[in-house]
Amino acid sequence: MARIKDTMKVISDTRGKIDKNYDMFASNIIHISNASANTYEAINNAFFFGYAQGQKAAKAKRRNV
Repeated sequence: MARIKDTMKVISDTRGKIDKNYDMFASNIIHISNASANTYEAINNAFFFGYAQGQKAAKAKRRNV
């Protein structure tokens, strides 16, 4: 697996480029925060949510090709 050298640059370069159908909204963040036992679990849950949204976007793109 490739190593990402600058995590914050990846995040910065991605801002404003996410399709609104697959973005994370304040309600998602609040739900993740409330459902998580601590900060680390919240980060992990947010990662899995983002991964699932990315999978949905990739699937939609494959259908439209």
